[in-house]
Amino acid sequence: KIRGQKKVTDLLKVNLDAYFQSRQNENPGSFGPALLVGPSGTGKSLIAKALHAELANLNLIETNGEMLSDSSELVSILLSATEDTTIFIDEAHGTSSRSSNILLTALSEKVMYVPQKGNKKSKRTIPLENFTLILATTHEYYLAEALRNRIRIYCRFEHYALEDLVEIIRQR
Repeated sequence: KIRGQKKVTDLLKVNLDAYFQSRQNENPGSFGPALLVGPSGTGKSLIAKALHAELANLNLIETNGEMLSDSSELVSILLSATEDTTIFIDEAHGTSSRSSNILLTALSEKVMYVPQKGNKKSKRTIPLENFTLILATTHEYYLAEALRNRIRIYCRFEHYALEDLVEIIRQR
């Protein structure tokens, strides 16, 4: 049980219920993408890993936005992701503009465009699996606006209340 961040956990419960309900239908949707925004130390990474566990996804690919400054790392992650993959990008505001554009295309079109060898004007389209994406950041407005607009689940974390901190310490 996660203590504190009641607004966040309530919002995620509603979205998880809707996701599992859609999986019972013929045309299941995907969960997310989700953006976790808030100060350091408020549980964004803990919630991302709990979401991964709740979704029962097999693969968790965890990275940092600054690690994706070289877009080839992001391309590799996206091409290896399957329907059972959660991609968690912590400090997502650190992604380069090139990586943000790749991520934007992956979210909106579920494809990746790769230039053809020898012909930079011609691009090959590679379809992507229906992976789960969770972004976490302390600075949401450093993310590209177009990327923020593609996010379906937006969770704002706040500092813990004193009684939540006491209970967390008691649990430890």
